[in-house]
Amino acid sequence: MTELILFDLDGTLTDSAPGITRCVQYALTYLGKPRYEPEELNCFLGPPLKEQFMKFAGLTEEEADTAVEQYRERYNGIGIYENEVYEGIPELLEFLKKHGKKLGVASSKPQVYVEEILRHFGLEKRFDVIVGSELDGTRTDKAEVIEEALRRSGYSGKRSRVIMVGDRSHDVAGAQKCRVACVGAAYGYGGRKELEEAGVELVADTVKDLELLASDIRKGTEETAAVTAEPVKEKKKRVRYGQDLSFGKKIWDVLYPMVFFILCMLVVTVAVMIIVSLATGTQGTDSSQLLTAVPGMPLIISIGFYAVTLLMQRKNYAMDQVRFGAFERRWSGGQIALACVLVVCVGHLWSTAIDLSGLEHVFPGYAESAAGAFEGQNPLLLIAATVLVGPAAEELIFRGMIYRRAENYFRTGWAVGISSALFGIYHGNVIQFLYAAVLGILLAVIYEKSRTLLAPVLAHMAVNLWAIYSGDCIRGLSSLTGGVETIVLIAEAAAAAVCLAALVRGERQRA
Repeated sequence: MTELILFDLDGTLTDSAPGITRCVQYALTYLGKPRYEPEELNCFLGPPLKEQFMKFAGLTEEEADTAVEQYRERYNGIGIYENEVYEGIPELLEFLKKHGKKLGVASSKPQVYVEEILRHFGLEKRFDVIVGSELDGTRTDKAEVIEEALRRSGYSGKRSRVIMVGDRSHDVAGAQKCRVACVGAAYGYGGRKELEEAGVELVADTVKDLELLASDIRKGTEETAAVTAEPVKEKKKRVRYGQDLSFGKKIWDVLYPMVFFILCMLVVTVAVMIIVSLATGTQGTDSSQLLTAVPGMPLIISIGFYAVTLLMQRKNYAMDQVRFGAFERRWSGGQIALACVLVVCVGHLWSTAIDLSGLEHVFPGYAESAAGAFEGQNPLLLIAATVLVGPAAEELIFRGMIYRRAENYFRTGWAVGISSALFGIYHGNVIQFLYAAVLGILLAVIYEKSRTLLAPVLAHMAVNLWAIYSGDCIRGLSSLTGGVETIVLIAEAAAAAVCLAALVRGERQRA
């Protein structure tokens, strides 16, 4: 008669696929491996991690050890809670307990994680024995885990009274090696075919079917289940990465992209100026003179550090998508176009308001620097720097990384404020701070609502393009008729209102 029932954890008691596959993505991204879709990583659900990394990605043993470390870095903070108990499991455990069964967990997952997951879901006290692997990589084989569970529970000499329940072939193989009967959980990750081919004694298609464990099940019994498991309900509560980190570490994680961005700008600027001074034989020349030694040199420097930033930070951005979970795009191309028009109009209206405020007289250096940014520059370099690579790099840093990190640690409102303030500070003077901070708020909201970095990148490109050519357009129209600037401002205000109303309506319909 069955007395002790051992359950696997992942795919048997809990649906842990999202947490496991995202942590695998994180580890493989760290090692520079191609990005796989979650369904391609389902083979990691159950087997020992290190061996599976070597088998799946062709990693060396040393690389696999690194992959496991990176996997656990994310798993400790968020992956462990990207998990959900299968519907009906608490009731099943209570049912088996009432029928006098002893219950245990035998998982290849490290024991500290197994215990935390069971504690998190309030299941820990329902089990008489809980066994997992060790963090040092020992006792990862399923047979070793089952043997330890038998030893701790006192059933090493009573194996005929024990049943192992698991969803993968390695659960079956481990049970067979330990001479223990095995019931397959086909609702898990392996499926009926895998379990039957592995030689399982009996297959349960649903959690409800496992109630037959309350009766005496002997090896060789052939039963099938006809009840279809109900879909697992989606979790409503969002789990956020790294909430156990100290406040200081969270702040540094948020600030790091901007610190890197500024340091990159300084290094590229110094490097280019050294190269130019050596090439032109003007060593020791004042930096302002060096900047005029080569036509378009400031723009060349800008393109250089923007490009370096994009190349060096794209990996960290990709890892952030794994750490915090990739956004699923919500907006259509039409909504993104409306957002671009909105940002263009608001940007020009706000810039005009600042000009009319007279602040340039309070901060006299601004007018000269603004004029020098656009006037007399090579058009191709100007477009490349301010319309193409510049907005892409700035949005990657300030929305894609800074906003996303702050939103994870401090919630949305704080993230909007932090990212927009840093965006303003980066621009270097008070007037540009006012302009960029307001624009940053709008771009952050667009990123949050659209759930795609493409939206703020295109909007940023559009507003910069209009900033370059709006003056020439208005002056050209003014030669034909009067009051053009006022007409343009009224048209922009009307267009902004229409775009905003359309976007808000779209959000309400989606909600």
